[in-house]
Amino acid sequence: MISLAASGGAGASASTGAGPVAHAAAACNGLRWNRGPIIKLAGGYYLSLHVKGVSCAAALKVQDAFTACRVKHGPHGHCTTAVLGYRCTETRPASQVSAVSFNGNVSCRRGSKSITYGYQQNTG
Repeated sequence: MISLAASGGAGASASTGAGPVAHAAAACNGLRWNRGPIIKLAGGYYLSLHVKGVSCAAALKVQDAFTACRVKHGPHGHCTTAVLGYRCTETRPASQVSAVSFNGNVSCRRGSKSITYGYQQNTG
């Protein structure tokens, strides 16, 4: 698989600000896409964002919608409905769970488009 880095410089669309639309795969890296803290959502951090066939900007909307759906049920909550037309699945590796936080990996798909990201959620 080809991986392209998108840092808001080369590869990003200057006219729309939407970032790259990846046909192979792209990692939405750099300060523009790595937003860090999930400030509004009970604390935590977004750790990574990778896209295929969708712009980084559009992926951020899906990421936010899934996170909002998930934390509606508390910091340990799960989202079981489609968000913005994407079906998402989540894993939470047992090795990455502590008394005060856990890590999760989310994969969202709509046809050939895919968005994957990692996050760390504070619980205590």
